[in-house]
Amino acid sequence: MLEQNITQLSEDIGLPPPSGKDANGCFAINFSDTLTVSLKELSPGCTIFSFVAPVPKNNKEEILIHVMKANFSGQGTGEQVMGIDDEEKFLTLSRTISYEINYIKFKETLEDFVNYLSYWKNEIQKMATEHTMQ
Repeated sequence: MLEQNITQLSEDIGLPPPSGKDANGCFAINFSDTLTVSLKELSPGCTIFSFVAPVPKNNKEEILIHVMKANFSGQGTGEQVMGIDDEEKFLTLSRTISYEINYIKFKETLEDFVNYLSYWKNEIQKMATEHTMQ
């Protein structure tokens, strides 16, 4: 089901079709040079995941508090969840859908995810840059 939805999405928005799963069983969609999203099929549902940015060296504590507040209230992340990868090098964004969805809902959900991903990439960069300029 997931592969069919990704193939349909690729056709709809003019991206190359998926080249298959990687070693982790994930499909990757490259929306641009800086926006790549990985999707993994669950039974039922799927997981959507992306790296947002490296954990900033500048203004790190303030940025992590900002991210935690966004997760806590949910207003800054929608139904997505900000986190840190296992090696604590990258901020991540993920969402798990634990039920089957049709193509229209899949496309809308992925669009929301990419919008939040883009927002957080810019927000983290802006916050890290503001600290270095002070």
